Amino acid sequence: MATLTAKLPEKLQILFEKSRYKVLYGGRGSGKSWGIAQTLIVKGFQEPLRVLCAREIQNSIRESVHRLLSDKISELELDKFYKTTERSITGINGTEFIFEGLFRNVEKIKSLEGIDICWVEEAHNVSEDSWNLLTPTIRKEDSEIWVSFNPKYEDDPTYQRFVVNAPDNCRAVLVNYLDNPWFPDVLQKEMEQDRARDKILYEQKWLGRPVGTGGKVFPAFDKTIHIRQFDRKLIAQRGNCFIAMDPHSHYYPFITWLAVIPKNDRMNWPEDFYKHIYAEWPTFEDLGGYYYELRKKLFYKDSLADMAREIYAKDGSQYGIKVHRRFVDSRYAKGSGSWNWSTSTEGLVEQFAKSDNGGLKLECPYEKVIDAQKQVIHQDMLYNTFQPVTQYNEPTFSVDPACKNTIISLQNHRLEEDPKGDGSLEKESQKYKEPPDTIRINYAGLEDFRYQDPTGKKRKRHKGPAIKRGGNSWMR
Repeated sequence: MATLTAKLPEKLQILFEKSRYKVLYGGRGSGKSWGIAQTLIVKGFQEPLRVLCAREIQNSIRESVHRLLSDKISELELDKFYKTTERSITGINGTEFIFEGLFRNVEKIKSLEGIDICWVEEAHNVSEDSWNLLTPTIRKEDSEIWVSFNPKYEDDPTYQRFVVNAPDNCRAVLVNYLDNPWFPDVLQKEMEQDRARDKILYEQKWLGRPVGTGGKVFPAFDKTIHIRQFDRKLIAQRGNCFIAMDPHSHYYPFITWLAVIPKNDRMNWPEDFYKHIYAEWPTFEDLGGYYYELRKKLFYKDSLADMAREIYAKDGSQYGIKVHRRFVDSRYAKGSGSWNWSTSTEGLVEQFAKSDNGGLKLECPYEKVIDAQKQVIHQDMLYNTFQPVTQYNEPTFSVDPACKNTIISLQNHRLEEDPKGDGSLEKESQKYKEPPDTIRINYAGLEDFRYQDPTGKKRKRHKGPAIKRGGNSWMR
C-alpha cells in the first residue's frame, strides 16, 4: 500500500482515510478516475471486496469504468489474479466488481447486498432521486461511497449534496490538472487553447468551477412548489381538459393531459385560470425508467386503434373527465395506422379520426405558435419568492406527482453545451425535450386553433375562450 500511495497525487490520499463519503471533484486531467481505479484494484488484491461501479446512465458496459479498471490491472501486472470478462471483473480471493446504471435499475440496485465500496463516476449527472435510492442501499458496516465528477452547474444535485452542503462524514477535495504531476502534453495544449479563448469555459472545464444555473430552459421550476395534486373529481367538475402528443415514427409517443381550472369566479383569461398537468403516457412505471432513455428500445408495435384505447383509458373518464380537444406536434408527427405509421402530419390526424381507430381526432397548432410557448410556461411558473405562497401569491402552473417523466424533464431540461464556446448557439438538449414539448403543444392549442384539416379545408381561427360565469363551458 505504501508504494501505491506514493504514486498518487497528494490530494488523492483521502482515498486511504476513514470516511463514509470520499468525493473528488474538479476539472479535466486531474487524475481522479485514474487514481480511484488504481486504488480499488490494489485494495481488491489485498483483501476481498465487493465494489459497485455506478453511474446515472449506463446503456452498455462500454459506458462504464470497466475498461479503465482492466487497463489498471494490466498496468499493475495483476492479470493472473483478476479474471476479466466483457461484463465482469473478479479476483481469485473473492473480490468482485459490479457495473450498473442507477437510473433504470431501481429494483436491482435496491437488492444489492454486501457492497464494501460504491464508486459513482461522472456523478454530475446523478439525480437527487438516484442519490436517495443509492445511499441507503450501501448499508454494510463501514461501507463507503466514492464520488468523482467534473462540476458542471451550481444547482446540480451532486454538487449541492457533497460540496455546498457536505455531510459531516464526507471528505470532499477539489482536484485539478495543477495537482496532477503526470498531466499529459496533449491535454496541456488543449487547456492552453481554452484558457486563451474563453475564460469561463477554461474555469469550468479545467478548474472545476460550476457555472450559474446551467442554462435551464425552465429555471423557475421547483419541486417543492410546482408539484401539486388536484382531486380528479374537482378537475371533472371545474376543469377543461386537453391532451397533446409528440409522436415518433414507431417509438412510443409522449402525451400529457392538461387541465385548465378557474382559480376564482372572475373568470378572466388567462390570469384567473390555473394550468395543471394531471396525467402523462407512457408513465415512468410503464417503461421502467425515464422516457428518453427507453423510447428507442421499446417500440410501440400495436396499431393506432390500440393506442387510442390506451389514451382513452388515461383520460380519466372514470372520474367523469371530458377531454375537449387533442393536439399533435405538427413539426414531427408521422401518420397512418401500422407500427411504423406513415409520412405526414395529416396522415396521423386522419387515421386517428377514423372510427375503427377510436375516433380520436387530433388538431395541429401552428409551429410558430408552439415555439413561442416556452416563455409563457415559464411565466406561469413565477410567483413572488420573497412572500409566502398563498392563493394570492402562487404560480399558475403545476404537475401531478405521478407524472414523473414530466417532472424529471422540467427539472433537467437545459440548453446544449456551446461547442464554439462563444455563446452563439442556444439549442435545447434532446434528452429532456419531449415532455416539455407536449406542454408547449397544449399551450399552443389553447392559444391558436388554426390548423390544416386532413380533408384540405382550412378551419377558422378560434376567437378566444367562450366563458360563462359559474359554468365550466370554457373552450368547449
